Amino acid sequence: VGSGHDDELDEDLPNIGMRPMSFDPLLMVSARNAFMELVRANYCEQINDGFFGQHGGGRAEALLHSVEGTIASNEGKLNDLTFLQQELEPMSGTPDEAASPPPHTTSGLANGARSLAKSQRFQTFVSASIMVSVIIDIVYDSMKPNSESLRPMWLGVSIGLLAIFLLEQSVRLFAYKTAYFKKASNVFDALLVLLTTIGIILELSGMKNWVFAADFWVFRLIRVFRLIVPTRVADAIQFWQQIKKKFSGKGFSEEQAICMEHILMYTAFCKAHVHAQHEFVEFFGRKHMPLPGEQACVILESHTLVYKASVATLKAAASLDQEALDDINILREGSNAVKTMRKLISQAQEQNMISSSAAETLMEPM
Repeated sequence: VGSGHDDELDEDLPNIGMRPMSFDPLLMVSARNAFMELVRANYCEQINDGFFGQHGGGRAEALLHSVEGTIASNEGKLNDLTFLQQELEPMSGTPDEAASPPPHTTSGLANGARSLAKSQRFQTFVSASIMVSVIIDIVYDSMKPNSESLRPMWLGVSIGLLAIFLLEQSVRLFAYKTAYFKKASNVFDALLVLLTTIGIILELSGMKNWVFAADFWVFRLIRVFRLIVPTRVADAIQFWQQIKKKFSGKGFSEEQAICMEHILMYTAFCKAHVHAQHEFVEFFGRKHMPLPGEQACVILESHTLVYKASVATLKAAASLDQEALDDINILREGSNAVKTMRKLISQAQEQNMISSSAAETLMEPM
């Protein structure tokens, strides 16, 4: 009876796509969980093979967490790519950028403001303005009380720099809306700009001389906050690093590092899913084909996620320099060559063709 039943199934295999299929919810859940266990096993193989590098523990944990989240939720479809993207969000810039609405839900003007706020030129221009403001404040304060003749020029330069800072804060506020206030440094910068504006207005109106005494606490508080501007020295240091990298042709780019991180994670995701698909059909299918409709549905869901992850990988690669992409290829080819050599040396040692000390000597630089 079993043989006859198998023959009927074999005859139906070519026409499996022509039959109406009804899905069993419990079998669907079991199929997804079994598939995700295969994905987890493939991640573990990649970890053991050193795919994530010596310091890739965080990357491996993010991938394993995506598997655990999918098995725990199982909301009717495979969603480990969604969990993985949530794990990647902390790598993707500042909190106000991560919390901003997606581009398709905002106007073109807001998208343009967001692009301007993230652009390297805009950040460099603002950092240079901060450095100039710090230098001018320090020089002017050191020249007092013999700087009355320079006071109009100092006020003019301060007003110009204040206009730049107001423009910066306005662009960021317009780009990120309420998400702008979720970052403490943005609130602090806005407070500095506000108090700087009040201080310049007081100086222009002459209220320092005839309303406020020199030791009046309000004016002194405003002057203290104006001198807090140099605390943004971190921006100035970042600006100096950018200039140094620009002229030396070398340096570390945080944006490119994040892109390479995403490429590595999405590549591991695609490899795990593709291998799991083959193993899933091999273990539970027949003649290298998924047998019930639930298995076919799981394969299709997984393949859709692989395409989505591939698109995300291409988008990340598009923002990388060609030199960085070449380095990735060289690293991958070199890693494969090292693995092949290690296997060859291990086999030679097992066959007693070389001694154990010679094998250790050869493997040490690898």
